[in-house]
Amino acid sequence: MGSISLSLICCSASASKLNTKLAGINLPDPPAYLRPVIVTDPALGEDPVLVAARERQGRLLCNGRVTKAVVDWKTLQSFYAGVTK
Repeated sequence: MGSISLSLICCSASASKLNTKLAGINLPDPPAYLRPVIVTDPALGEDPVLVAARERQGRLLCNGRVTKAVVDWKTLQSFYAGVTK
């Protein structure tokens, strides 16, 4: 019973130090590229080629944003791991 209590106390102390450190971080607002891509719905009778082109453009924009988000994520990951470039 005593070892369980000691373990819980140690975990609690470690968690409180972590929370204190992370609580002081103020991240900026998300970058503009993280806004949703809006693709209008097809209109009745609209040319399917135009609809496909619009959908493709939306996917390309989304994939570009995902690529940028991954780069930012890796930058944050490196920063918090203590690695600088």
